[in-house]
Amino acid sequence: MHAPSVDKADLLDDLTQTELKVYNTIVEGRVITRVEIAEATGLSETAVKRTIAKLTDKALIKRIGGDKVGRWVKVT
Repeated sequence: MHAPSVDKADLLDDLTQTELKVYNTIVEGRVITRVEIAEATGLSETAVKRTIAKLTDKALIKRIGGDKVGRWVKVT
């Protein structure tokens, strides 16, 4: 049995302002590290870490590559 399909647009509509800020920064593709996301968004590194975990749990982003040279990308 398959879980019901969730529309990504509905998920984006339900994001908090913080989640949307981090998601948009990642989608723009200019940022690699949590530190850089924090600098770009004005959030603390801890807030970015928590928000990335939430966005990953919602299957909106995923990690490509390792800790040193990896990056966060939008799930298509």
